[in-house]
Amino acid sequence: MFVIFIIVFGIFIYRLIQAYPIEPPNPNAVLLNELAIPVYRYFLILSIIDFPISLFWGISSVSRNLKQLILNSNELKKQLDIVIKEKIEIISIIPEKYPYPLATDFLADVLICGRADTMKEALNLYEEQIHRWKVESKMDAVPKRQQSNNNLLWAHVVADILFR
Repeated sequence: MFVIFIIVFGIFIYRLIQAYPIEPPNPNAVLLNELAIPVYRYFLILSIIDFPISLFWGISSVSRNLKQLILNSNELKKQLDIVIKEKIEIISIIPEKYPYPLATDFLADVLICGRADTMKEALNLYEEQIHRWKVESKMDAVPKRQQSNNNLLWAHVVADILFR
């Protein structure tokens, strides 16, 4: 579009130079007949020419980008297939009692990191971790329960003082 503007501006300047003969012309006739109408026609003609060119260029650019995206998606699909195969191999050795994500992730991490050499050791570590998490959650609940009891006690004390 910028190229079209430069071309039309050049034509405009050329027509302006041609429009001024030796004797001074009628200013309205020069502006309308010699400048405005031809410039409008040039813009119209060049826009009609530029539209298919721009359309073709845009379609070819999108086509190139689409081909590149397809290649990238194929590469990502191959990588995803490799990861899925690895996870399926790990999941296939996990007992049916532990099909949920927390268990499979924990067991896979334990086996991959080398904290356990066998599935039996990994399952024992997982059961210990579950027990540890349960104890921690119960211990976290104790201060909350104590705070709740303290609030109730203070509410009774304040009520007794106010209503005596």
